Amino acid sequence: MNVQPGVGRLGFGTGGLLRIGSARERHNVLAAAMASGITHFDTAPIYGFGEAERSIGRFLGRERNQLTLATKFGLTPAPLAARLAPLQRVARRAIRIFPVLRRAAVRNSGALYNAPDFSPASVRASLERSLRALRTDHVDFFLAHQASSAALPSEAVIDLLEELRRAGKIVDYGVATEFDWLLPVLGARPRLAGIVQFDSELTTGNVSSLSRTQHRLLITYGFINRAIAVCRERLCQGPPEAAPLAQCDDETLGGLLLRSAVLANPGGITLMQSKSPARIERNVRAVSSAEDDERVRLLSSLIGPRR
Repeated sequence: MNVQPGVGRLGFGTGGLLRIGSARERHNVLAAAMASGITHFDTAPIYGFGEAERSIGRFLGRERNQLTLATKFGLTPAPLAARLAPLQRVARRAIRIFPVLRRAAVRNSGALYNAPDFSPASVRASLERSLRALRTDHVDFFLAHQASSAALPSEAVIDLLEELRRAGKIVDYGVATEFDWLLPVLGARPRLAGIVQFDSELTTGNVSSLSRTQHRLLITYGFINRAIAVCRERLCQGPPEAAPLAQCDDETLGGLLLRSAVLANPGGITLMQSKSPARIERNVRAVSSAEDDERVRLLSSLIGPRR
């Protein structure tokens, strides 16, 4: 499947949107992404315990038809999480100051999310909630969140997704899950293969195992900060021509890595996140320009899978 008209090579993920302090700042970040030319936004009911979808809904307004939206089903925040959502900023600050609270948060995190539920009734209800939160009558991509062999949408759910597509409530559907879980899910439920979203670290090269498959839109994301750390390590051991790259600051390396991720997923969408409008603009410029591609190729060769 080719990227549909209006879907850019770079998308914006909202998993960290609620780490941004105020509604106005969140609006500014979303506006910066759109102003930079990003036309695909990815969210889910569990992001920010539901607040990410609501933030996008408040932001979109008349801009809805200029972009594509992906949300997910299967994972939902527990009632306790919904009540805690407005307190997230305060809680994160307290966790930074008092590390003992982090251990307590990890121990109790299971109370904040419901167990995966891919029943038809739950999937239908999840979509209706997302449409209300997003203030729209349809989503472009509706994805089975963290589907796995142990938590697998049934054929009845896929029949429901077809019904929702015919009704115009979704444009297409697929799966968003860990790459290690992806192939068993697609083997058991091949009809979910239309849209495939997964983690694609440049060090693994896992996107290449799927990119040649027809009728599939690949949406990838990675953890740039982690990739930068790997870069630093490998640049120190690299050939002499890699020495100038070792002198790059993290911001420059991040832009080169993002460009590399986009080039590794031709015809697909690569998701990025940021809390900074200025960084969003810099990343989009880095991804859009071919002038650094010689350095990108060198970096890709250094950080790619070790044979």
